Amino acid sequence: MIRGVEALSFRKKKKKHRVISTIIKIFLLTFLFYLIITYFLVFPVRINSESMSPAIGIKDIVIISPLVYGPKIPFLSSRIHGIKEPERGDIVAINPPFYKNDNFFIKLMEPVVRFFTLQKKSLIRDVDNKRLSEYSAKRIIGLPGDTVKMESFVAYIKPAGAQDFVRENELIEKKYTTLVEEQYFPGRWRDIFPFSGNMEEITLQPDEFFVLGDSRSVSNDSYTWGPLDFSRIQGKIIFRYWPFTRFGIP
Repeated sequence: MIRGVEALSFRKKKKKHRVISTIIKIFLLTFLFYLIITYFLVFPVRINSESMSPAIGIKDIVIISPLVYGPKIPFLSSRIHGIKEPERGDIVAINPPFYKNDNFFIKLMEPVVRFFTLQKKSLIRDVDNKRLSEYSAKRIIGLPGDTVKMESFVAYIKPAGAQDFVRENELIEKKYTTLVEEQYFPGRWRDIFPFSGNMEEITLQPDEFFVLGDSRSVSNDSYTWGPLDFSRIQGKIIFRYWPFTRFGIP
């Protein structure tokens, strides 16, 4: 009788261990699947800035695809060859140049934190040690080899090999609306003052891009900190699924 009870207890423990082992395996496979999807294919992000208004509004949730331009190899600086090269007019998710580079531990644990918090939290911090939980969305205006200048928040582009500058909306096929909030600029504001919307011409080097927000007067972009290196482009924003009233391609 005692042996029978012991055998039953042993079978229960063994079954319990199998259940726990199965749960752990499912969890690890789910996490591995999550890493593969988010590193190489697509991931969602809530935009917490109005700098891309009206194309993308504050609190919009968008889908970003690293695959389009080539996903980065985890923990390395190199990337896998993408489907296409970045084009003028593309809306991209970027890591601005004023964000500090994180150490290996942060890079290792960041996917874990984002997985368990459903993308709501992050270990990545900026140079002021403020936690970052969102990507920055910008529009590509200039490509490597382009010469770009700005007048009254309008970009003028001279492509590599061209002789003349062309207004951005005449060169970029994708149509979009730019905004400039007049309340930021009092009546006595002069063109020579900082942030007047004017910028002297610069020529983009290999792997450098000129990115701007559509809401020009509130955007922190290449007008402020200069060209953006390709390594800081995290992926192309390909879709918006929230709010449902603006469901579709931004």
